Amino acid sequence: MESQRQSPSPSQELEPLFDEVFALGLRSSHSFDLYGEKKASTIIYFKNDTIRKSFYVEDSGVSLRINEDGKTGFSGSSLAVCDAEKLILDASPHDIPSDDIFLNFPKIEQRHTKGIYDPDIAGISLEQIKEYIQSVVASASLENITSIDGYVRLFSKEWIIGNSQGEKTSVEETYIKVMVRTYARLLFKNAVSVEYQDGRRLNQIDPIYLGKSCAEKTVKSLNFKKMEVVDLPVVLDPSLVSNLMYSLATGMLNAGSVYRKVSCLDLNSRIGSLTLYDDGTIPGGLRSSPVDGEGVTKKKYCLINKGQVKTYLHNLATSDTFKVAPTGNCTRMGYTVQPVIAPSNLIVEPGTAHAHEIIEDTKKGIYYGLSFDVPNMTNGDYFLTAQNAFWIEHGEITDPVRFPGMNTTLFELCDAVDMISKDTIVLNGVVTPTLRLSKMRVFPSPFIYSGSTLW
Repeated sequence: MESQRQSPSPSQELEPLFDEVFALGLRSSHSFDLYGEKKASTIIYFKNDTIRKSFYVEDSGVSLRINEDGKTGFSGSSLAVCDAEKLILDASPHDIPSDDIFLNFPKIEQRHTKGIYDPDIAGISLEQIKEYIQSVVASASLENITSIDGYVRLFSKEWIIGNSQGEKTSVEETYIKVMVRTYARLLFKNAVSVEYQDGRRLNQIDPIYLGKSCAEKTVKSLNFKKMEVVDLPVVLDPSLVSNLMYSLATGMLNAGSVYRKVSCLDLNSRIGSLTLYDDGTIPGGLRSSPVDGEGVTKKKYCLINKGQVKTYLHNLATSDTFKVAPTGNCTRMGYTVQPVIAPSNLIVEPGTAHAHEIIEDTKKGIYYGLSFDVPNMTNGDYFLTAQNAFWIEHGEITDPVRFPGMNTTLFELCDAVDMISKDTIVLNGVVTPTLRLSKMRVFPSPFIYSGSTLW
């Protein structure tokens, strides 16, 4: 792999077949939508300053959905073997009615979203990626750090969406994610930390900061002390809040989950006092685009307003079922599978205090760092541990806490929020502040984290 893009431009390869199927579809009486994509993906795993393995994949194809007489058909094919007439034949609706029934596809608007494509990512070389890895490793090589590993993932993609309304549009986008994991050892104590950055543009990644921050947190976590069961305030790091909000939107606020009765959140029900937005229009946003995977124009919606659930994430099918307007939250995971509902960029409405003021206001508490635990979306149960946690004493972060646990519910946790920071970070497409919970029961968790599940 000399660069992310070596082959002809996606439009040169994809558009001729797309246009052929599109023209055949328009000449038929079918209600249909047609999706095409071409993408190049690279992932490189490293350990210390050595590349362990790397993968480079180019793929392209099209998929077709046909709605007819209350039934939906779907077919997809790679560009290399696709036959336009066979694609249409295979997408003819089956005899079994589908849940995905909707009467009309949208009129696709021609729009452009700034900042979602970076030629520096599309054209990055292997040598440049190695330099990124070397910067991460060098900055993470602190005293007591015994091992450093992680990965760099990049992709560039162009996709086209068109439908029986006679309109089509194309979107070009890029993505980069760098994740690092550091291990430390001091006598008989071990610690591990994970940090990552992601974005649409190469300059959104700071490899030196990423490596150093992860290593410093790992070393600081070495001198942990045993804890007893305590009831005290808990401050949640923005990285934890990011994962929590994304899982909340993906699961409980997903109209498909509500329809299947696997979400515990009803419209107008209350969940604390937070305000949460979904916004697919943010320039350079990780999940921004002019339209969604069904051609619906992206907009900004309030999902939760001051703790009250106002709307769900919808695609065309669920919006027809719920008799509401689609929210533009259909996402294409590829041309071989049906599209799914997923959030765009999520925004947690910030508060009035700086993050450091929240710490200073906490006389005795615990600071929860990154956690990959998610609540049960059917009942809200939430067992929450933290990979890196620290005591807060007299308004300062002090000694590390070894795997504190909270056995709570999403509702109790959100009800307990009493401070929200005005400063935010953007991680995994979520604009998120620091949160403080007024009082939670925290206990020593038997959970032992190795980080091995991340790769």
